[in-house]
Amino acid sequence: MFGSPGQVCGFHRLFCCRSGFSSPTKPRAIQDCSTWKLIIRSSVAWVVFSNGPKVVEMNFFKRARIFLILFTISFFIGLGFIVCCEKGTAVIWLNENHVHSLDSFFAFSTQLGEGLFFLLVVIALLWRRFGDSLVVAVAWLSTGLTVQLLKRTAFTEYARPVKYFEAIDLNLVEGVEMARWMSFPSGHTATAFAMFLALSIIFNKPVFSVLFFLGASIVGISRVYLAQHFFVDVVTGAAVGVTFTVVINWFLRNSVWVTRADWLNRSFRKMSSDV
Repeated sequence: MFGSPGQVCGFHRLFCCRSGFSSPTKPRAIQDCSTWKLIIRSSVAWVVFSNGPKVVEMNFFKRARIFLILFTISFFIGLGFIVCCEKGTAVIWLNENHVHSLDSFFAFSTQLGEGLFFLLVVIALLWRRFGDSLVVAVAWLSTGLTVQLLKRTAFTEYARPVKYFEAIDLNLVEGVEMARWMSFPSGHTATAFAMFLALSIIFNKPVFSVLFFLGASIVGISRVYLAQHFFVDVVTGAAVGVTFTVVINWFLRNSVWVTRADWLNRSFRKMSSDV
């Protein structure tokens, strides 16, 4: 991996000559080359294995690949639909095909994108591993705060379907409180994709990745079915959630501060068993 001792010594001599330094004696060169090899190997080992491979995930994208592949395919299909169809097409079509059983299903499933559910997930992960709970919490909070900032600064005047189609008598689900403004992007969809992608990375099982993607997608569909958002709001929200989660997961799992924090590998379950 690092080359033979002769190659390393040759590099050392070449560096000395081109830097204007006199070539060292043979014993000194061999000693310096051994020192440099030790430093390089120690540095790489520290980056990869500091506090164990559970903290620094060098195969991050491998763990997330199934969810990301499904998202990428769905995202481009969604973009094609947005380009080809008029705004509100999906809302009107779903609204005209309401089914009573689906009303209850989507009214319940849309709550997977709300704060209470995320809080329960974050707390539950404390019994698995503190580091996992931290990743989900940071991804959720950063995504949610960013979306709310966008809604309340740049997109405050974007009408929701109820306001946009106020001349049409839409089929509304009983018990669902309807909003009229700040439609873009969908906060429920953004935070749902952020959390479910983080969970997909944590559990790292193909079946779980598919189920987590379906769960996030159902939240997005529910926002359109309930006439709370347009399709473009949902697609953009999903992209925001995925982007933030990828960046935050990679940063946290490769941060020096995180890799040196032993407590992140602990959990309430381990602490109770140690007592």
